[in-house]
Amino acid sequence: MHYRFVPSFRFSSLMPVGLLALAALSGCFKPAPGGTGDCRRLTDPPPGMADGPLPGGLYAELRESASGTVMPILLEGSGGSYTGTTAAFEKCQSPGPYTLYRTALYDLSKNLVAVAKRDLNNNYQVVYGNGGNGLSTTVGGTNFSSNSVSFNPSSGGTAPTLVSVSAPATTRQGDTLTLTSTAMAAADDCGIDQVQWWLTTSPHSPASPAASVVIKADATSGPMKIPATLSASTYTLEGRILSKQGRTINVGRQSSSDTTYKYLTDGGTVISTTTLPVVTVTVAQNPDADQKAPQAQSFQATPGMVGPCQSVQLVLQISDDKPLTQAQQVMVHLGPLDRGPLTTALLSGSGNTLTGSFVVPLDAPAGVWLGYPDSIKDDAGNIGRGSLSGGQFSITGPGITSAQPVMAATFLVQGATGTAPDGGRSPDLRSTADLGTQASFPALLRQIMVSPSSLMTGTATATVSWTDNSNPKILP
Repeated sequence: MHYRFVPSFRFSSLMPVGLLALAALSGCFKPAPGGTGDCRRLTDPPPGMADGPLPGGLYAELRESASGTVMPILLEGSGGSYTGTTAAFEKCQSPGPYTLYRTALYDLSKNLVAVAKRDLNNNYQVVYGNGGNGLSTTVGGTNFSSNSVSFNPSSGGTAPTLVSVSAPATTRQGDTLTLTSTAMAAADDCGIDQVQWWLTTSPHSPASPAASVVIKADATSGPMKIPATLSASTYTLEGRILSKQGRTINVGRQSSSDTTYKYLTDGGTVISTTTLPVVTVTVAQNPDADQKAPQAQSFQATPGMVGPCQSVQLVLQISDDKPLTQAQQVMVHLGPLDRGPLTTALLSGSGNTLTGSFVVPLDAPAGVWLGYPDSIKDDAGNIGRGSLSGGQFSITGPGITSAQPVMAATFLVQGATGTAPDGGRSPDLRSTADLGTQASFPALLRQIMVSPSSLMTGTATATVSWTDNSNPKILP
């Protein structure tokens, strides 16, 4: 999931009284009874993207988040400083930033000391002890400013080409048209990744961000939803082709009088011409089109107090000027009042009610937690986007002139002081600040560095440094 605006939560005299009361109660109650076996940590990957097994020695791995591609590294060194190199990046593997996602530390006797995983805020959550049943803390700051390498296997070469493109000649506001196109990558490339198309009234200028479609490599057609608010007019299709190696080419017009497509640079300079005719679409008025994005009416979380590994039920009530008949999923951002979103959950449903559940992570920070929707889409394609301010969120989008603030879903997460779901004691999840001294940890993650910062071919090197706090020393 891509994360958009991450607000900063702060106590404020403008916060609702109920939210302030919950904050005051934090830490005063035991977790509510009941639990679930579906208990994860904040740094665990989402279902279907489980981490691979640790190799049983000093280890690190780079991961490209969009594709999930992992580059494993076996580390060597001494005194807490360990270095290793990836295998060579392959020509046709996914381009993008590869960030050091996970690293494992073992002692002289080959016992697991700690596993550190990167979180969404580029901090590292460190769990101590074999099986993750030990202390846990968060390490962040400037130590991790060089923890990734950008892999771009192509800085030139032959660009992809357009084979065909077609679309219905007419459509209406609020309707969906099916656009068909095919493209071809160069012989020395690795195939087409996607083709993007959008409507324009003048060259190089999209008429609306919503009037667009992305056709992935394994498809030859895709739906373009025409915004209900798009002006009735005649539009031209222009686009961009992206190959799997990252080579791109723009397809469009140099001037409004062009009748065939040209290949263009990002600045609009003509690279070459084609014989493919320019495709136009006439959008007609539709007085019955839904022109307003959905609005939130309320967002509730129950029960109001939970502990790690316990479930919170979420119910979002929405309204729209037209009924929502299509089922959809809505992503919800969740996190503590004083730290911002740390994780997400999914709601689903149709009509005016969307529901879902959220299992509190094993290492969830105690305190007041807030939830708010990322975006809500109606049948006509109008998208309302959520933003948080204090303890309330607002939905903004097409047709919404004055967004109505709504109380965020609010619940209190207790510290791990009760009984774990398996009947044993919950692990001690206190942070460094709670423990009062960094010496309580057998080793401290000090630095992570990945070099080079970018590459087209070759390998990447990672260095992970720890401070050995044990007496006698335990690190190789």
